[in-house]
Amino acid sequence: MGRIPRRYCVLCVIAVPVLGMYTGCVHRFHSHVENAGWSVGFSYIALACRFCRGRVEQFTFRGRPVPLPHSPEEANSSFTLIAPVGRFESRAGWTEYRSHFVMKASFPEAGEPVSPNELEQGYYDVPTSTWPPVRRPGTLAHWCFASSGAAMRWLDPERIHSLGWAGPTTARSTHPGNSVPASAPMTER
Repeated sequence: MGRIPRRYCVLCVIAVPVLGMYTGCVHRFHSHVENAGWSVGFSYIALACRFCRGRVEQFTFRGRPVPLPHSPEEANSSFTLIAPVGRFESRAGWTEYRSHFVMKASFPEAGEPVSPNELEQGYYDVPTSTWPPVRRPGTLAHWCFASSGAAMRWLDPERIHSLGWAGPTTARSTHPGNSVPASAPMTER
């Protein structure tokens, strides 16, 4: 076997770091998740903050884009949506959702069953003292958890625009079955 020519060694010394930097700092990796009628396409840069530099490129429910909620134009107003495909955030002035991660998710269930009236209205309030968000038995699989500074609700995603998020809700906080220890996280399926 002969010796490797010097020009190939120089080429490798230059190419390997350049390709590594491209892969870690420039190239966008893609993730696509579907669950319970939801679909999300997410891209991110490997060595960058996924929330800051990641992009939610497609976020739909039953083929229709998930709308950004109406929110007050205050600088500190924020909106969190936890769907069966991941956790998403939006703030006043943003024109898109952002996400730390996307994954198929399931949620712990506790408390009294959802009433037919709550199913008909398309949402039910969650006490603000309850975290992580707990689904009540009977909650439809495609419903998502939504939280603003003043309200926390499990709701039909088609009702995001129709609910007022600026004012307080009528959340009941007296149900002992609605509490779950903070150690009960949203889990992957």
